Amino acid sequence: LLRLTGRDTDVSLRATNQPEFDAWRWSDYWVPLEDVIEFKRNVYKTALNELAVHLHTKGFKQIQK
Repeated sequence: LLRLTGRDTDVSLRATNQPEFDAWRWSDYWVPLEDVIEFKRNVYKTALNELAVHLHTKGFKQIQK
């Protein structure tokens, strides 16, 4: 989980000669798993469930495992 305390323009994907990512976007916490590339879906699902307990916002519940 990350919290940006600066501005969107403070994020730079060009900080190295070989950036790992070419783009980024804000997403809701429960990113639709259909939007995640297939081979990463189980990892995302597990991570979202495990990290949900650390959120202080009401209404965040685990999704089915």
